[in-house]
Amino acid sequence: MGRKNNSGLFQISHDTSHVVDEIVDQGRKSIGKDLVDPNIVSEMRNKKLKFSEKDLVFTAKDTKKNLIWLEKGNENAGLAHIVHQNHDRDFVQMHHVAGGDLVSHLYRIVTEGTIINEKPRYMGGIQVGVSRRYCYHGKYYSVFGVVDDGFIVTAHPERK
Repeated sequence: MGRKNNSGLFQISHDTSHVVDEIVDQGRKSIGKDLVDPNIVSEMRNKKLKFSEKDLVFTAKDTKKNLIWLEKGNENAGLAHIVHQNHDRDFVQMHHVAGGDLVSHLYRIVTEGTIINEKPRYMGGIQVGVSRRYCYHGKYYSVFGVVDDGFIVTAHPERK
C-alpha cells in the first residue's frame, strides 16, 4: 500500500494500484468535483474509443477543444506509469506540486494551460501519438497523448 512520506510523495510499494487510487482520491478532493465528465465519456463512446470507464481519472477538453483523458493505467501508460517513472517526484522537486495534488494539477494543465507546440511521436516509422508542450502559470510541461483519441500516456514537468 502507498504511504506519504514527509515530502508529500507517495512511496511506491509492490502494489502500485493502491498508490494510484490514493492519488486519484486526493485529486478529486483537491478540485472538489468528479473529474470524469459524463458528456465527454458519451463522446468517447460515440467515437468508439478504447478506454476503461471504471479506470478513468479525468476527462477534459483542452483550450483548443482537443479531447484529453487520463486513466489509472499501468506501468507503461497512464497515471500508474507517471508514478512508476517517478514523474510525480519531478512535479514535487521541480514545480513544488504536492504528491496528493498531482491529478488536479494535471487536469488544470490540460484544461487551463496554453499549448506551446505539438509534435508527432513515432515508433518504428509509424506515428503513434503527439507530444504536446503546455505552459501553465509560467511553467512548462510535456504531455504525451495517443493520436486522435487524447489518452495521456505520460506527463512530466520541464525546465524552462
